[in-house]
Parts: sequence; structure tokens; C-alpha cells
Amino acid sequence: MATDYGKYGLEDENAVRNKYTGYYNTYQQQQANLAQQQRTAREASAARQQNANYINYMLATKALPEQMARMGLSGGATESSILRQNTNYNNTRYNTDVARQNDINAINQTYMGNLDRFRMENDQKRDAELASNRSALYERQAHEAELVENKRQFNAKQKLDKAQFKETKKSNAYEKLRDSVTKYSESQVKKELKKLNKKKKLTKSQKELKRLLLSRQGELKEIKAAEKRADKSYIKRLKAK
Repeated sequence: MATDYGKYGLEDENAVRNKYTGYYNTYQQQQANLAQQQRTAREASAARQQNANYINYMLATKALPEQMARMGLSGGATESSILRQNTNYNNTRYNTDVARQNDINAINQTYMGNLDRFRMENDQKRDAELASNRSALYERQAHEAELVENKRQFNAKQKLDKAQFKETKKSNAYEKLRDSVTKYSESQVKKELKKLNKKKKLTKSQKELKRLLLSRQGELKEIKAAEKRADKSYIKRLKAK
């Protein structure tokens, strides 16, 4: 089948499939690189945010005793403030990490969605090209078969016409020869037969001529005999009178 496609300048099915597999692999690699760049950038952004969260936490922790003193708070109130501050910091770190993970998941989903979308479109284009190539192959094979059949019919007609022409020519030649021999006299028949009898081997046309000559010879003998019988009958009638 591959040879048949190549014969008509078409890509065979394996070549088409390999081509579209290459398209998909190239796109997949491009999307993978893009997704990795986006994940790396998001991870760096999250790291910077967490670092800022930590710095803010440390600054707040350092400033807390002074703030509490200005407010005249100490003891249990200070511990509550520290606990609340730690809780806020942990919540901020958690929320930052959740946002990071959500963004990573979105990047991954976009990556997979792009691949699925491209795969579907790529497969549709591949199948359309395969169908188009098959159609073109069958059409060209049918056209070639038609040309072969037309040539066969033409050659058969040429052969038949040639045979008919040959047969007509042969028939015309025979009729011409027959008409000619029909006009031969007895002496001409004997002369022509003598020539033929001297030959060791006769051709087909010479055999046909000899047959006609012998037929003419027999015909002349019958005419001569008939004439002789007629003469005798005439003499007999004269004597009877």
C-alpha cells in the first residue's frame, strides 16, 4: 500500500500518522516548557511572599513588647497577643501556600486542557488527511485501471480491424483471381498448371490458384463434352430428316 501511495506522489498512512505524532510531540514539549516556566515563576512568587510574611511576623514580634508596654498590658494579655500574632502568621503562611497550590493546579489544568484540545484537533486533521489521501489513491487507481481497459479495448479493436481488413483483402484477391481464371481458355489453364506442377512446393496462394485452375479445367471439359453431345444430336436430327 505504501508503494501505491508513493507511485501517485501521495504520503502513505504511516508517514501521515508519524507527521501528526511529531506535531503533537512538538506542541506537548512547548506546552510542558511553558507550564514549567509558569510553575517556577509561581513558586518563586510564593517564596517571596512567604519571606515577606516572615519578615512582617518578626517585625511585629519585635515591636509587640513595646506596644504592650505603651498600652500598659503585661502578663496574660501579652501571652494572648503573642498567641494571636502567631496564629495570624500561621494563617497567612497557610493562605499563601493554598493560593500557590491553587495557581499550580490551574497551570497544570491549563496545560492538560491545551494538550487535550490540541490532540483532538490534531487527530481530526490527521484523519481528514488520511481520508483525503485514500480517496485520491482510489481515484487515481480507478483512472489508471480505466486507461488500461481503454488501451486493451483499443488494441483489441485494432487487432480485429486488422484481421477483418486482412480477410477482406484476402477475399477480394480470391474473387479477383477467381474471375480471372474463369476467363482462361483451355490452353491457358494447361499452361498455368504446367508451371505450377514444375514447382516442388506450392505456397498457399499457389495452391488456391491450382484449385481454381483444376476447377476451370473441369468446367471447360464439361462444356466441350456438352458441345460434342449437342453436335451429335444435331447431326442425328439432320439424318432423320
